[in-house]
Amino acid sequence: MNRFRNLLGGVFAFLMASGIIGTVTGWIPNFINWITNEEPNVSWTVSPVQGDAPLKVIADTNASDPDGDTLKISWYIDDDLQTEGSNTSHEFNLKTPGQYRLRALVTDGRVIKAVERIQLVTVNRPVIPLESMELDRPYSLEEPEKLVKLPTKIITNGYSLSLTAYQFSGAATTIRAFKEEKALNGKNGGNGRPGTNGQNGGQNPGERGKNGSNGTNGAIGKNSGLISIKAEVINVPLTITNNAQHGGNGSIGGNGGDGGKGGKGKSSKDGIGIGGVGNCERGPGRGGNGGVGGDGGKGGDAGAGGNAGGVTIEASEAKRLEIEALGGKAGQPGAGGTKGKGGNGGDEGNVTKYCRTKDRYGARGADGTAGIKGATANNGVNGQISVRIGSKTYKRENGSLSYP
Repeated sequence: MNRFRNLLGGVFAFLMASGIIGTVTGWIPNFINWITNEEPNVSWTVSPVQGDAPLKVIADTNASDPDGDTLKISWYIDDDLQTEGSNTSHEFNLKTPGQYRLRALVTDGRVIKAVERIQLVTVNRPVIPLESMELDRPYSLEEPEKLVKLPTKIITNGYSLSLTAYQFSGAATTIRAFKEEKALNGKNGGNGRPGTNGQNGGQNPGERGKNGSNGTNGAIGKNSGLISIKAEVINVPLTITNNAQHGGNGSIGGNGGDGGKGGKGKSSKDGIGIGGVGNCERGPGRGGNGGVGGDGGKGGDAGAGGNAGGVTIEASEAKRLEIEALGGKAGQPGAGGTKGKGGNGGDEGNVTKYCRTKDRYGARGADGTAGIKGATANNGVNGQISVRIGSKTYKRENGSLSYP
């Protein structure tokens, strides 16, 4: 092409020198300049040509013009002009993922078509890998332009969890509210100590049995917090068990202690009858009454079930979802302790062969009272489940949902 232009230029120069074509025609010199002009020499480097968003790309040109003309460089992203001028270097800031066509157009002002250099640059979405975790506070991840690789297990411990990304990927992921599905049971009450026996002689009664202590209440089940997941694509099977804890069982009340046995009455030969000098008429000493049995302890109250937090999911596409948000069930109330038995009456004093009056035994002590059963409690409330996949919305108040 350059040889052709030089040849044409030589022909026109000859014609002008020979006077065949007059110099008064102004377009002829300009035409000759165009014919003889050489396009700029342009090379460039672009780095990097691939990386995570946001990506800074530097383009450097090495441009020269054989004719010594002043060069103008125009910088483009695809067809969008960024800037133009004499700068031979330009910085492109590519903020969002995708493929971009970076262009540099170089002209000396005389060429019909500028010299173009093109470089394709790929901007990737950054990947955030999450490790398996157990929360000790609310957790939120807001990365709507990034890919998030989910771990195999997340335990929220009842705290709220919010995850937002462009896409979720990874192996099958399980999100649970609690490792322990049930709150702690109450501790059983202690048994009452039996009463001591009355001392022999003098109608001494047996000691009352001690009461059993109350059982402690079952712990209340913990509530589970809200779980929210948003993405364009959920490309990982998700099993979400956002169930509240079941309440703990109330414990059993302690048993009442048995009453002590009454003391043995004094012998008639010891000179002690009832209230006076012993003789055959008054008979031997009466035995002491048995001690009253101790009361049984009250059973512990049942722990109430915790309330379940809701689960909200929004995505354009989702692979598989298994969701539960069930309220915890109430625990069982503890039974009351058994009553203590009354102590037996004391034996009558010894008799002699001369004084054989009998049946002067002490009365049996009364039984204690049985402990009452602990109070019942309420079940927890189910959490509401709301799932939007594309244009379809699914809502559940029964605490369970499967998709698809």
